[in-house]
Amino acid sequence: MYMPGGLEGLDRSGLRVAQPGRTFVRVENLSKSYGSFQALKSISFSIDVGEGLALLGPSGCGKTTILRCIAGLEPPDTGLIEIDGRTVFDSTRGIDLAPEKRDLGIVFQSYAIWPHMTVGENVGLPLKVRQVAKAELGARVEEALDLVGLGGWQPRSAMALSGGQQQRVALARAIVHHPRLVLFDEPMSNLDTQLREDMRMDLRRLQERVGFTSVYVTHDHGEAFALAQRVLVMNRGSVEMTGAPDEIYFQPRTPFVAKFFGYNIVAGIMAAPDAVDFAPGLRCPVARSGLAPGTPVHVCIRKEDVDLSESDGLPCEIITQIFQGSHDEMLLRCGDVFDLRAHWQPRRYTTKSCRITVPPERCIVIPASS
Repeated sequence: MYMPGGLEGLDRSGLRVAQPGRTFVRVENLSKSYGSFQALKSISFSIDVGEGLALLGPSGCGKTTILRCIAGLEPPDTGLIEIDGRTVFDSTRGIDLAPEKRDLGIVFQSYAIWPHMTVGENVGLPLKVRQVAKAELGARVEEALDLVGLGGWQPRSAMALSGGQQQRVALARAIVHHPRLVLFDEPMSNLDTQLREDMRMDLRRLQERVGFTSVYVTHDHGEAFALAQRVLVMNRGSVEMTGAPDEIYFQPRTPFVAKFFGYNIVAGIMAAPDAVDFAPGLRCPVARSGLAPGTPVHVCIRKEDVDLSESDGLPCEIITQIFQGSHDEMLLRCGDVFDLRAHWQPRRYTTKSCRITVPPERCIVIPASS
C-alpha cells in the first residue's frame, strides 16, 4: 500500500487520516512582483497535515504564482515557506531549495506527457531521477497506476492515451515517489464536462484514501468545493476570504466574493434594521443586520433564492429566459432600476411580467465600505 511519509497517521484499515492542528505547509508574507506589477501582496496561510487547500480566483489573481513559489519554480521576492517543518524558502536567510529537494509532486494543466515513452516510463520518471532500483521502480509504478485506475497499463504507448487517461498518468507520476505534498495547477481544465465531473470524484476518493496534503489551483468553484476542505479566494494578489467551502459560498464577506460565486449584488440604503431601500418604492426585507439606517450597503442574493410569482413581491419584467435543462436562466428588470438573474422552474413563465420575493434570511447585507 502507498504510504507517504511512512506509517504515521494511518488508521487500522491502512487509510491515512488527517491530523487537524498540525501544520504541514506554512506560508508567511509572500510577495512577488514582475517589474511594476505586484502579483502577490504579502500572502500568509497554513495547511494542516492531510488537508486540501484550494486557491480560487479569476485569471491573473496570483494563485498560480503561489503554487509555483511553493514548488520552487518561481522565486518570491520576500517571505517564508515551510514544508513539514523544513524551511524551503526564506528571503531573510537566503534559503531557496531546488524543486527536487522539496519532496512534492506536481500535476500541471498540460499534463506534460512524453509521447515517445510508454505509460510506465512516463510514470517512472521521478523514480529514475532518484536512481531507484529497476525492480522496485516497476513495482512502485504499478502501485501508482493501480491507485489511479490504470493497473496493467505500463507497456502501453503514451500516444494512444485520451485526455482523461493522460490526466491519470500525470497524477500517477506525481504520487509515484510518495510525496507528502501534491500541487495541482488547474489539472482538469482541458477535460470535457462529464469527464471533469468523473475525475473530481476519483481524485477526491484518492486523496481520502492516500491522505496526501494538497494545493489545488483553479478558477472553477465547483472543482474547488469538490477537492478541498478549505478554500482561499484570491483577488489581485491578495487574500479576499478563506474558509470552508460552505462558509465561502453561503456567507461571502465581500462583494467580490459574492460576485465571483454568481450572486446578484444590488446597491441600497438601510431603511431600518431589517429593510433596505433600493429606490423609492423598492424596499427589500432582510434579516436584522445591526447596521444603522442610512448606511450604504450591498445586498447579495443567490439566483436560486429569487422566488417568482404572479401576485406578490416587487414587479419585474422578464428580459431574457434561457432553458438550461433543470432550470430556466432568467434576467429580470426590477422597476427599471436594477437587473437580477434568477433560476426558476423550466418553462414556468411564458409572459413578460412577474413579481419576485426573496426570503429575508437569504439576503446577505454587506456594508458598501467593504
